[in-house]
Amino acid sequence: MPFPENATGFLYYWQAPRGPAISGGLRFRVTPSNTRPVFNELVDLEISPGQPWHIPLYTLVRSKCYAAVALQLLSEGLVDENLVSDIRKLPKARLDASTTALYTINDPFHIDLQNSRQKMFAVTRHNLAKGSIRYNFTDKRDNVQGHPFRGTVVARFERSTFPEHANTRTLVLRILQLLTPVECVVPGYDNYIAQPEVGKLLCRQSRWSADYQPWTVDCDNSTSGGGILKILL
Repeated sequence: MPFPENATGFLYYWQAPRGPAISGGLRFRVTPSNTRPVFNELVDLEISPGQPWHIPLYTLVRSKCYAAVALQLLSEGLVDENLVSDIRKLPKARLDASTTALYTINDPFHIDLQNSRQKMFAVTRHNLAKGSIRYNFTDKRDNVQGHPFRGTVVARFERSTFPEHANTRTLVLRILQLLTPVECVVPGYDNYIAQPEVGKLLCRQSRWSADYQPWTVDCDNSTSGGGILKILL
């Protein structure tokens, strides 16, 4: 992604609060040219609303073009040699600002409600897995056959506490924020899939009951796509 025309600012190293060391990366904080910069009052460059432009630490370490940046991070003590060594042992992958990468199971991430599945990476200091998570945003009934809602949300996975999921590694999906308004695009829709709301789980009805059931993914069921997430549990 090219920088916007006449963009001014500075690069800085960022790591999620209480996040693992490997979750760090480089961000660009925008500074208006006619003001005196105050770091906490400024905003980061974004590739889309709520999604900062960044270069993940994994990429800074693994890509030759960022070798000088990686050396600078080491010299300033922002990362250590052991971490760099561990990252270099991970499988090869392409991680950038548009990539959905989770470093803990509760990391928030963006979802486009018009997508049926999402490519995702699970990354730890000693492992990296890639796959696709299938969401139930698609209504496959004959009278709908599509995605009833449009919008972008921030969500996170959570371990299910429902009794039927005891002793399993089953996850649910909680909506944290609406980045764009969520709109129903199917006239007269009956909310077979519940409209996503902040603070609530993603839910839908079943073909046999009008009661809403949460969307779930079993991390030990390879057909569900959740297998990549078990390295974070």
